[in-house]
Amino acid sequence: MIAYDTSHDPPAIILPVVLSGVVHERPRHELSALIDTGADITSVPAELADTLKLYPFGRLQLEDANAVTTLVFTYEVRLSFPNQPAKAIEAVLTPYPFVILGRDWLQDYYLFLD
Repeated sequence: MIAYDTSHDPPAIILPVVLSGVVHERPRHELSALIDTGADITSVPAELADTLKLYPFGRLQLEDANAVTTLVFTYEVRLSFPNQPAKAIEAVLTPYPFVILGRDWLQDYYLFLD
């Protein structure tokens, strides 16, 4: 069973994921991913955009909890759990050093929390 990570407030489920670009499958980065069932779209660390050679894929208007909207670029990335096939997904960049798995990613998986 995966325990809640109490370094986050509130405590959160953190899973290891592997992230790579879609044009170049190397390099790959294994990093932590926070499960956020309230996020519409997955986000990846902005600091990896150059390393992974991520290219803008589209644009999306985001709205935060204060109803402030921001127009951002989206990027196509490959994301997988370790030793699992990678899935291409559209994501936005985040200033956090971890991936945030949104409902767009989670819709294809079952998660049982005890």
